[in-house]
Amino acid sequence: MRARVMVLVVAIVLGVTHVAPGNRPFVHPTPVAALGIVSGDIDCDSSVTLADVQSGLRALAGFSGGDCLATAGDVNCSGTPGLEDLQLLRRHIAGLPVALPGGCPAIGVPMNAGPTSDERIEAALAAGKITKGQALLYHVYADVGEGGLLPGELRGPASDFPESTVFEEIAIAWPALSASERAALLPYVVPPAAEGSWVQAPGLQSQSVEWETVSNANIKV
Repeated sequence: MRARVMVLVVAIVLGVTHVAPGNRPFVHPTPVAALGIVSGDIDCDSSVTLADVQSGLRALAGFSGGDCLATAGDVNCSGTPGLEDLQLLRRHIAGLPVALPGGCPAIGVPMNAGPTSDERIEAALAAGKITKGQALLYHVYADVGEGGLLPGELRGPASDFPESTVFEEIAIAWPALSASERAALLPYVVPPAAEGSWVQAPGLQSQSVEWETVSNANIKV
């Protein structure tokens, strides 16, 4: 997993991309198992048991627990973990057949095999399967620990880069992005304390933030 994630404020003035005055926050995502995520391992113990179903039920109801729900709980690759995923886990635990969409890793199997998420995203972009804006959003998902939001075929192990550059790329590409692409990216490019920031989502308020002042030819921070 990348060591830290840069979050920038993007503002468009006369068609030029700028970053609002202030500092650059580094948001440290909730850590996941060092050896990779096991599909269906909602309680992060590297195995899939009824305890995962129970943890998932608690987490969906708004209680504590299910720390790996977002990353390992979306077993049917719908984009959001839910009760349907827990039903599939129960079938798997009972030894019943489980039908999953193509590209979804099998329940109980480590999700860190094969190309990284970033490599899969870039390959899909090069093949014309996704737009530049979609690729940037998917890279953000991978960077901030929300790999569970990626389409199943784009899920892979985290990239072992020292620091992400995706937010500089967003700032450069912003004028060419569609309105819907900007709207999808906006929660990730406003400061963590701002209304609508992804960090303000339930369960993420405990994220630690480190600030650092930066600037370059395309942004002013």
